[in-house]
Amino acid sequence: MKYEYTEKEIRLIKEFGKESLIDKIPPVTLYRVMAREAFLDNRQDVYADSVRRCLRAIEIQFPLNKKEFDNLIYGCEELDSPSKDNQ
Repeated sequence: MKYEYTEKEIRLIKEFGKESLIDKIPPVTLYRVMAREAFLDNRQDVYADSVRRCLRAIEIQFPLNKKEFDNLIYGCEELDSPSKDNQ
């Protein structure tokens, strides 16, 4: 992998269907693409909120280690858990 992403970031990227861009564009650009999509689609979910928080931290160059950055991403744990409909 050209750029390093955490597991939570990868799950977030997959939620937006942008996994094909992981090695093609820098992370800040990828987060901008996802934020743009969230805006255009008027997404009001935890994934869109997570993208906005992460992009804001990147753009203001807020110094975060990987764990602190992962803490900005909420909701990606739900992608791995069984849906409530299947229980």
